[in-house]
Amino acid sequence: MEGGCSFIPGYVFEDIAALQDVEKDLKELAQSTLDVAQLKDIEKDLDDILTQLDELLRQEQGDRTDQDSAFEAPGLTRKIYSLANAGIGDAKRNTDLAQLVRHEASPDSIEDIAVNKCYEYFGDVYNFFSELFERNSIDNNGMPLIGVVHYGTNYANAQWIADKKLMIFGDGFARDSLDAAKPKADHTGYFGNFYDSLDLMAHEIMHGITTCVTKVVPGPCETGALVEHIADVFGIMVKQHKLQHTVEQADWLIGQELILPELKDMALRSFKSPGTAYILPNNYGRDKQIAHCDQFKPWADPHINSGILNHAFYLAAMEVGGHSWEKLGKIWWKTLTESKIDFSQLKGTWVPFARKTVEFAQEYGQGVQNAISNAWGSVGIKI
Repeated sequence: MEGGCSFIPGYVFEDIAALQDVEKDLKELAQSTLDVAQLKDIEKDLDDILTQLDELLRQEQGDRTDQDSAFEAPGLTRKIYSLANAGIGDAKRNTDLAQLVRHEASPDSIEDIAVNKCYEYFGDVYNFFSELFERNSIDNNGMPLIGVVHYGTNYANAQWIADKKLMIFGDGFARDSLDAAKPKADHTGYFGNFYDSLDLMAHEIMHGITTCVTKVVPGPCETGALVEHIADVFGIMVKQHKLQHTVEQADWLIGQELILPELKDMALRSFKSPGTAYILPNNYGRDKQIAHCDQFKPWADPHINSGILNHAFYLAAMEVGGHSWEKLGKIWWKTLTESKIDFSQLKGTWVPFARKTVEFAQEYGQGVQNAISNAWGSVGIKI
């Protein structure tokens, strides 16, 4: 099975799993999350779920027959599956594992905040790309946005699964699906609420769009970091657009909702100050992103080096002003979709991408071009 991208980088859980003096359940959560991210479906439970989900998708998505087209609304099409009744670990394990609980033909809210938030935010992300970039879903052909919530028994992450064209969302610390503010008292994970993060969902959907446009999937080195940067840029723009924040009003943080509520003022990544977004208690880990090419780490997790590119976008946005999606967003989109850059060949350099952003900025005037060029230079990318 071809994988995709986990929103929380693997190194976060690798650090926890490698510690000796750590609670047993937190260590198990970290290792279980890593196994899912690496598609090591070693548990029979997960195998059964994936098998049944495959069958459901074949039945309901299939080859997009006339009957299927009549079932799905034109344009925006959402399908939210729940594993809340998967019966993990009991005699019902093989019965009704995955259930389609909310979709366009049955759009009413249900008593599950994970389902409702996923459905709502899928709509927000779809509308953002449709209204601003005339994109009809991930493949520009109305691909259904499919989410699987309550995934796994000990899974603290969210992930785009490329070959299945769907997103999975674990519960992490938020085991009470009716009240996301109340993490289970005896659960010691630090991450949860994956369904309640709009920028997360936009990030994962953007991975799907990027793959459709470039045929490149998330990976290591410069290409991997650029792919993560693009996902973060559009993720944060979707959030800012939803809030109608200018670049001055925006917090420039990604994944604030994912951090345990008791850990105040933390997020997963920061455009403004990469490397400062979070510090976990007990030396369990910290934000490892970097902000300048002088700190570049070859073969590091792509989420680390993407901080360089994220910071450049932030610097350019602050100099240009206004709303990030009005000028810079359109420039980055055009660079992704029209530059004809071979993303798979970006070995040792981001310069081709950076140059194209400056080139496409020409229609907005010399001031915008200078802002983007200066931003790249400030992080060590000379164009």
